[in-house]
Amino acid sequence: MIPLLAPLFQGDWAAFGAGLSCAPPPLGAIQLDRLLHEPGRLDAVLRLHARHLGVDDLRPVSTGWLLDYCWMLLPPFAAAATMLHHRLPLAPERAWLAIDPDGHPERLYLAHDGHAMPDTSAAERYGELLRSHLAPLVAALARHGRVAERLLWGNAARRLDAVFEQILLATGNAAHCAQDAHALLQQPRWADGLPNPLQGPRRVFHRQVDGVATQVALHRECCLCYMLPQDGYCTACPLAPANCGIKQAALRIV
Repeated sequence: MIPLLAPLFQGDWAAFGAGLSCAPPPLGAIQLDRLLHEPGRLDAVLRLHARHLGVDDLRPVSTGWLLDYCWMLLPPFAAAATMLHHRLPLAPERAWLAIDPDGHPERLYLAHDGHAMPDTSAAERYGELLRSHLAPLVAALARHGRVAERLLWGNAARRLDAVFEQILLATGNAAHCAQDAHALLQQPRWADGLPNPLQGPRRVFHRQVDGVATQVALHRECCLCYMLPQDGYCTACPLAPANCGIKQAALRIV
């Protein structure tokens, strides 16, 4: 874990802050820029992970791999960027990814621990994450996995939304944290006019469960993990058979 983050990730939460490190990368870690651009590198990782999962189809492998990657990356990065107004450096040419024997993303090693960015916008603190780091990764996974970039960005947004739920709980819904969450997940465009790929409303539907009316918030995109042998539809999957019958009874868009 990066020492700066240790006070934020204590006890049972320590594992969620361990995805980023400023220690020297271990033997076998690969520079992220090489993973994304050298022929065959990412494909080999995805196929290794596919063998571990027992499938040949790289579509659910690539989407699941990104979900795991974001769970490694986003909790420590967002905690630093939003709670501390400190940006960690994520340029792919200066980050090294350790991958376990099953092709699973394990830890990202950074060249240094970044710098403080007080009095800055979410776009300034998260810009490198989105445009220099996640954008080329999403493009590469979409190409190798033959899935839509929209679906992969939906996965990233799903993870970031979960991270912000915890940040808001930890800070008592601090205004600056809520502002970051809104800017990153709700605004359709950045201040410079470019589209925000993370933005996309979750759909809320009405369903009867044991005679009781409940509201169900569905993910904006299916992650395709139901195609993996050991997985199935999650309860918020828009393609799950249990949810298909409720889509005409939308209550609102949030």
